[in-house]
Amino acid sequence: MVLPFQNNRFVHIRILTLICCLTMASPASATVVRFNSNLGSFDVRMFNTSTPLSVANILNYVNDGDFDDSIVHRVENTISQLADGTFVNDPFVIQGGDWSLPPASVLTQIPSDPPVLNEPGISNLRGTFALARVGGQINSGTNNWFVNTRDNAFLDTIDQGFTVFGRVVHDGMQVVDSIANLPKQTIFNQFGQSLGNTFPMHGDFSSGITRDNFVLFSSVTDLNIPDGDYDFDGDVDGSDFLIWQRGNNSTTDVAADNNGDAIVDAADLVPWVTNYGTVALSAAQSVPEPSTQVILSFTLLALSFVARPSRRDY
Repeated sequence: MVLPFQNNRFVHIRILTLICCLTMASPASATVVRFNSNLGSFDVRMFNTSTPLSVANILNYVNDGDFDDSIVHRVENTISQLADGTFVNDPFVIQGGDWSLPPASVLTQIPSDPPVLNEPGISNLRGTFALARVGGQINSGTNNWFVNTRDNAFLDTIDQGFTVFGRVVHDGMQVVDSIANLPKQTIFNQFGQSLGNTFPMHGDFSSGITRDNFVLFSSVTDLNIPDGDYDFDGDVDGSDFLIWQRGNNSTTDVAADNNGDAIVDAADLVPWVTNYGTVALSAAQSVPEPSTQVILSFTLLALSFVARPSRRDY
């Protein structure tokens, strides 16, 4: 059987309709939170659309500066011995948001806002950013966050599941893994009470632990990047299209998930096309580079063929 070609004019009308529908269906703005630690920085793409309550909750702490000078207070992993006698590290999570350690001060618990309703549904796989809770209490998440350092799908079914509301993107897991592999120490508060043997330490602490030995976040900030800026450099150009192309249809490579629905798809290309040439860093960079012009031309050309059926013989 031979399928006839459709009229080109009709195809182009379908394309324009598709683009308009995607534009109207993608009102959400991108949210990326950067964690700047003394071991490096990692960025988290937030899932605004899928988990709006959890994202709004964590942004309250971020925008109030509550996480500045906060620490990673929990690293969970186990050392297991393989049949050949070698030892391997089996990671689990790193957790923060509970304690801060300002300069010339003592370890202080970060005040928490009212708890947020649970929003399960996205699996706790490696690299996902999730909300910690009080054991056995479903709607009890406040300021404690954790990053899954392995696939922890079993967390999806405990007490209706732990809420995943973001994912570490680009090369951020390299920093997370370096934190997860640090040695742990028992830390005491100013009253001599043990806070547990889960605090990761780096550097030389053979003569005693100082502030510099903690994994400390100097700042945690909302990057406030332009929509369509998928490499977070402040401008929307050809490199951002390549990141979208790489992650298209992915739920793990989500740097280009502009609308925060936890998957990269066609709707996330619309903000790039709309804001192409937008520059936030410097007016001097407002003229797109030639390579970007070429990519944009090919993108628009590709869009013109999306709905055109191919000819096939059966």
